[in-house]
Amino acid sequence: MNIKDPEVHAMARELAARHGTTVTDAVRRALAAELERSPGQSALKLQDALYDEDGLSV
Repeated sequence: MNIKDPEVHAMARELAARHGTTVTDAVRRALAAELERSPGQSALKLQDALYDEDGLSV
């Protein structure tokens, strides 16, 4: 993932600094937490919707 928005990149760095972790881990944790809070399709269902049985984008 390449974050091109300077404000978003700064927020990711700030979150990483607060947790004493890498930016990648901070983003991973933030996304996982948001997915837990958000109602809707599970990650597996979303993956099924985006990719065919061969793993190719639909």
